[in-house]
Amino acid sequence: MRGDLYAGIMEKFLSLKESDMLATSEQDFLNAYFKGRYKLIPIDYVMKHRRMVKEKGLWDVKRVHGYHMNGNPKPWSPLWRTACAYPSDHGKFIDQYEDFYVEWWQYYYEYAKKDMPRRHEDFQLEEEDDPTGVFAKFDPAKACIQQK
Repeated sequence: MRGDLYAGIMEKFLSLKESDMLATSEQDFLNAYFKGRYKLIPIDYVMKHRRMVKEKGLWDVKRVHGYHMNGNPKPWSPLWRTACAYPSDHGKFIDQYEDFYVEWWQYYYEYAKKDMPRRHEDFQLEEEDDPTGVFAKFDPAKACIQQK
């Protein structure tokens, strides 16, 4: 079933002209593809991670089943430890972001069946989860320069 669904999505997407592919985001395409074939879920079922960081006290975390990692940095990017990676108005939330991302890493290491390093600087994706070597090539001293 899932393979057929994926094949249908890819067939429809690949039938688009290149200009149409570039004019839309994957979210827009999927919204159109599934139009009329979805069920609404509560707003807090899949929570945007920034909302969880900035407004955590407003939400019942027991209702959250996943996170939408919108915007940068992502927890699987080594930039999450650099202040320059965050929108300027998020600076006062850096500690909360760090707590949130450390929790993400706890789940990652549990999934990978590996011991989690004590130091945040030592968090690293396993080689099979980092095919482009982003973590292996990351230089924290150049992080903010690389962002610009």
